[in-house]
Amino acid sequence: MPALMHLCEVLSMAQEDSLGGFRIDQFVPILLNIIEMGIDPTMMLYACRALTNLVVAAPGCAGALLGHGAAKVLCERLLTLEYIDVAEQCIKALEKLAHEHPTAVLEAGGLAVVLTKYDFFSPPVQRESIAAAASMCHAVPPELFDEHVVSVMPNLIMLLKSRDEKLVEGGYACLSQLVESLHTDEAKLRALASDDLLTLTLATLSGPVSLSPSVYDNVLRMLSRLCLASPHVARILLDKNLPGVLGGMLAATSTASSKSPALSAISSVTSPSRALAACGSPQHVSEIIALADALFPCLPRDLEMPFLMSSVTFFSVVARRYRRGAGAGAPEAPRPLPRVGSPGEEARRHTMERVYNGNSQLLLRVAQALLPAVSTVFTSSNTRMVRLQCLSIINKIVHFATVDVLPQLLENTFASFIAELIASEDDPVIAWVGLAIAESLLQKLPPEVAVPTFLRAGVFFEMEKMTAARAASTVATDATSSPSPPPSFERRDMARPLVIKYASRLLHTHCTDMDPSGSSQFKQLKPLCGQLRAAAQGSLAEDAENACLAALNGLLTAPEGVSTFELLKSTLISDLISYLTSPPTDQAPLCPLALERVLLCRARRFITAFFGDPSRGAADDANVDRECGLVRLVRRLHDLLNKCERFGVALHEVGGAGSAQAAACLKLLTQPFKLQFKRDDSDTTLEDIGIANVLVEPLATIQSVFDWLSQRVSPRPKKAATPPAEGGGPARAASPQAKRQRTVAARRTSARVRVQDEGEEQGAVAVEPSAETITATGGASGSLSSPRLVLRLFGHALPRSGSVVAALQWRLFADSAADASASVPQSPRQAHRLWEQRHELTYSAAKDDQDVYDNEERDDGLPKLMSVESKPLGYFLAHFVPPPVGTRGVEDVARSALSLLTYSAAKDDQDVYDNEERDDGLPKLMSVESKPLGYFLAHFVPPPVGTRGVEDVARSALSLLSVLYVISEEAHTLFKMMGGNMLVSPAEFVSQKLSSKLLRQLQDPFSVCSGALPHWCGTLCARCRFLFPLDLRLLYFQCTSFGIARALHCLHDKAQESGRQFGDFKLGRIPRLKVRVARSRVLESAMKVMELGTYRSVLEVEYFGEPGSGLGPTLEFFTLVSHEFQRLRLEVWHTEEIARQQQQQQQQQQPAAASEATPETEPQSQLAGTDDAGEYVYSLGGLFPKPVNPAQWDALDRERVARGMPPLDTLFFLMGKLVAKALLDQRLLDMRFSDAFLRWCLGEALSLGDLRALRPRFGASLGALADMASADVDALCLDFRVPGEPEWELKSGGTETAVDASNVSEYANAVFGAVFGTGVRRQLLQFRRGFDAVLPLHCLRVFGPSELDALLCGEGGGAAAAWTHDALMDSIECDHGYSHSSQAVKDLVDVLTELPPDDRRRFVLFLTGSPKLPVGGFLALHPKFTVVCKRFDSTFIADHYLPSVNCCFYYLKLPNYSCKEVMRQKLLYTIRNGQGSFDLT
Repeated sequence: MPALMHLCEVLSMAQEDSLGGFRIDQFVPILLNIIEMGIDPTMMLYACRALTNLVVAAPGCAGALLGHGAAKVLCERLLTLEYIDVAEQCIKALEKLAHEHPTAVLEAGGLAVVLTKYDFFSPPVQRESIAAAASMCHAVPPELFDEHVVSVMPNLIMLLKSRDEKLVEGGYACLSQLVESLHTDEAKLRALASDDLLTLTLATLSGPVSLSPSVYDNVLRMLSRLCLASPHVARILLDKNLPGVLGGMLAATSTASSKSPALSAISSVTSPSRALAACGSPQHVSEIIALADALFPCLPRDLEMPFLMSSVTFFSVVARRYRRGAGAGAPEAPRPLPRVGSPGEEARRHTMERVYNGNSQLLLRVAQALLPAVSTVFTSSNTRMVRLQCLSIINKIVHFATVDVLPQLLENTFASFIAELIASEDDPVIAWVGLAIAESLLQKLPPEVAVPTFLRAGVFFEMEKMTAARAASTVATDATSSPSPPPSFERRDMARPLVIKYASRLLHTHCTDMDPSGSSQFKQLKPLCGQLRAAAQGSLAEDAENACLAALNGLLTAPEGVSTFELLKSTLISDLISYLTSPPTDQAPLCPLALERVLLCRARRFITAFFGDPSRGAADDANVDRECGLVRLVRRLHDLLNKCERFGVALHEVGGAGSAQAAACLKLLTQPFKLQFKRDDSDTTLEDIGIANVLVEPLATIQSVFDWLSQRVSPRPKKAATPPAEGGGPARAASPQAKRQRTVAARRTSARVRVQDEGEEQGAVAVEPSAETITATGGASGSLSSPRLVLRLFGHALPRSGSVVAALQWRLFADSAADASASVPQSPRQAHRLWEQRHELTYSAAKDDQDVYDNEERDDGLPKLMSVESKPLGYFLAHFVPPPVGTRGVEDVARSALSLLTYSAAKDDQDVYDNEERDDGLPKLMSVESKPLGYFLAHFVPPPVGTRGVEDVARSALSLLSVLYVISEEAHTLFKMMGGNMLVSPAEFVSQKLSSKLLRQLQDPFSVCSGALPHWCGTLCARCRFLFPLDLRLLYFQCTSFGIARALHCLHDKAQESGRQFGDFKLGRIPRLKVRVARSRVLESAMKVMELGTYRSVLEVEYFGEPGSGLGPTLEFFTLVSHEFQRLRLEVWHTEEIARQQQQQQQQQQPAAASEATPETEPQSQLAGTDDAGEYVYSLGGLFPKPVNPAQWDALDRERVARGMPPLDTLFFLMGKLVAKALLDQRLLDMRFSDAFLRWCLGEALSLGDLRALRPRFGASLGALADMASADVDALCLDFRVPGEPEWELKSGGTETAVDASNVSEYANAVFGAVFGTGVRRQLLQFRRGFDAVLPLHCLRVFGPSELDALLCGEGGGAAAAWTHDALMDSIECDHGYSHSSQAVKDLVDVLTELPPDDRRRFVLFLTGSPKLPVGGFLALHPKFTVVCKRFDSTFIADHYLPSVNCCFYYLKLPNYSCKEVMRQKLLYTIRNGQGSFDLT
């Protein structure tokens, strides 16, 4: 026994190179004999453990063990199952042996043993057993299948029914390995694919079972192998509706993010499975498409060639056919196309053809299930292989469809999809396949069906566009008539002319009438567009206008509808935009308010025409079906946008694919660039730096390079008189040889510019010079000011903003910039090219005339100042310098035009939509008489998507979508009884294609880290945020605003949620800052914490005298600070004192009613159930700064300091930092900001409606002034002072200026501007300064007001949706003595559902440290809300103990109480009295 123990210890620490002298042939037989004899269980255990350690230390020894019969001995000992410890060790040994030699262990009967005995062991050992079985299934010879596999198939099927997801995954791993091993033997695969197996597999794919994405891919690949090898299996799967399952999976993959029910549920989408909806990776989609493709027989050789050959090879074959005179598109005789690994492919093709040819209804069912989903995947995918797989499926459906099936396929938008294929300019193969599909349809369908459909969809129009390039056709004819094969680059140039020739032949064969006006729909649409133009001009009567809109709605809702092509060729989009946003041109110019009223009337007529009167709701039978014309118009606009947009995705190829690609990219970003600085030849004022190599980290900023360089190239000092040498003689000059040596030494030096640790601000850098040559501050001493420099790369000046890697890649990849007109998919950029070469940068002194337009800051820190007498326009004109557009790519005339348009482009009406903050800090205010919808329509500016990457039609579609979205969102302001619901669901406005592009772009770590995202990403997220689901915009916000370290961690978390590996990256560690604060001085502690300035660190808080620390105390810190900011004594926020007093009286009179208040009516003053609720601000409309008379600001500050209160500037500056820090660290605040404050944060204009929501009585009175009669206004005896503020004059001499009918509008707007403008300007400026110190405030514009409120404050602790029985059961995870069937857990859920709102807030505060839940409720908590059984001393009973909680992990330790009432009493006592301290439990 001691010898065995010593042997196990030695082998456990041994390595393969240290076992060179170990005599395996002597030790192994002895160990196997001990196991086989079975005398002493302890000796058997140590013998098995020694064998296991031996294989782990030296895997090459596994063969020697098997040679001595180790597998047979271990299997026999495992079969006896006498001693559980010995059996477990046998399983571990078999698992190691099977990993090295699976076939030998299989022959010894190992598969049957582990699959029949696994359920006797604990879950970890069960998983090891299944892992051993999977290894044995890796390489199963066909001759061993019947003997060793058939008998265990029932056990494998039982594995698939297990409740343990890991066992289910192991079962599918075994089956996948078996199918891979036997993929050439159809008979054995048919025996393997039993009916029960296929039924369970389909249930797994479509059910709630959650498997990892890699296992899902293996299951899909297994089914593909089965379908390709066995037509019988394919037919069974067709009968079991596998196409319907695949169609649902594809739809879920492409729309999972847009259907995410809550912001916090990004990683917990459960339909149809969490793994499926996790990300929709290209690999996963490719497996689904491959399985769908395997359900069809292969096509003849001609139709398969585009999918099996490269583009150059395919078109070379086509060109050779032209030379043989076969004619464009004329197919040769079909020949069988051999497929690698499928010798029986021809037999399978004939069998599958008989399946489809004899059952048209089956093909129709398959087509209806797959065609819409596959078309959507093709449109939204950026991967060429996935797009070609989608086209292969579509091509097969069309090829095998019969005449009675095809018309039903063309009923939807399939013809428009074919037109989109033909219009593809980036990939001629896709255009060729589109023409082939069109030809197949034209040949099968009658001309009276196919030709009108293609005319309406624009198929022939796209062909005509292609054939218009006659010159290219001529070049193609000359090239193909050459007797010798053209070079490879000429073959690529040949592709497009060949496609044009194919289209020309189809046109001349099938279509002679190119006039789309032949369709009745287009004939009806053209006059309606004319009437809309007349209505926009103001020359159409109101009745005719209503009739026109009603006719348009009827045309859109007709069964035929309006096709995308008809929408494109008509002027409907531009006419609708003009009608809804432009002033009438046939009338006198209108003032802004009159224009708003006109546009509001038009919007009301537009809504009424499409929905009837929405205030009637469902009572209007004509509008019960929400599939109205407006919904169809939105969908057609999205189709048009998908067809015309050319927004590019800038991907970078480093090496590998998927997770390997991400890991390689991150590793590459840790390697420095090699830069070489060279002084410009024309510059003689700066020193020559003389350094050959400067190593610069990729993530360093350009500003850091400027700072480092400016210290070393300061201007040469003037030569001073040479002092006489000692002895009065002249100084001796250095010899040429000495000069040359110094120069060489200087040029051999190198320096390194690096990014500091991740805790520092992004862009902070330090210099690491070579030890012997350069110091960090060398060159800067003795220089009072650094020179203004210009750095150029390839002749282009580099801006100071941005990182080095971003600047280099945009210059080197200028030809394939993401905003170029080339459409997606683009070839990935070879990112490693940036590191393979040395980059030469030239520097020179900046010229004065460049200061007007350069991106550099003044080195002296002084702002650019005009003269006191100067006006901005005069200053601009006097100092005007033409835009520095260079000499390339622009002519003199164009440069002059740009110069003329420079100043006129900046007008006041753009301030509504610009990205810049107002310099004066004032919120944007509407007039008192304005409505939000009318203001938007009157000041509408199209989204600034630029001129590159988007066509005029796509820009118009974006503009109309923006207008329709706002009309749908603000329609409730026109129809009072409608409520706050949108007319059209927000999901209808989400663009799946653009969302897929944005997601794919954000998954590229190189682009995220370098800040080199295409410009359209930020523009569309901010200006057209409705195009993207909320979770995707949140991901963009985190990747672009939180810094590199947090962006990488965000991508890492998303990759883990979807089952992908992001790589073990060391780039971007997030430091943590732990502070200790006093509960009695929370506000003062918060000021000190925020003064530390380490905003990029994750803040962790603990309290003096309390041992607890971590997430719980930190969340409570943010809660307590937010409470302190809402103290009435601080006089920071507006409060409704009268309403607060009335509320307190009602609570005293009816305490029971107050406890049953719904979360929606819960007063703001009731914070976490505190007893001093009267000390807090009360405002039903939310928090908004209290207006302060600007003239009394200084006196107010002195008064506050005298009273021991912080100045308002300090408080709002701290508040800005706190809110930004909470957003950065993803903490929640127990506050409710008003809509007006949130709109100001987003740069939106404020209206009187915001004032009414904040101060209902005051807002209503102010709005009523404009409608009062003259006598009533005079009777009010008002003057130009703010009501309630006698010292606050609205204008000079306001006390003496009475308000009458002539100036009542001026008065109302002045009061509105004082309350929402000048009175809060300074507070909002300080808030913005504080926020900008942590995060840029303008980055919040990717969210709406309600979304921003959810991000900052989450859901109230009493939100009803999170407290239902089903929601709580789904959210709770049970462990350590409890399960969901435990009575204690059921009682807990019942007690929680019955809690009043105040106690719900207390419970959430007790559990998490914050009284607010994130959006999504308990289900959104990470880590999950876990309930465990609390252990206690046996001398007591459970009813004597109180529950406790670990707030950092949301870990509720609940005793097993005797009944529900006892649990209720203990829980209420705990949450009401157990606050205010974090102790150890």
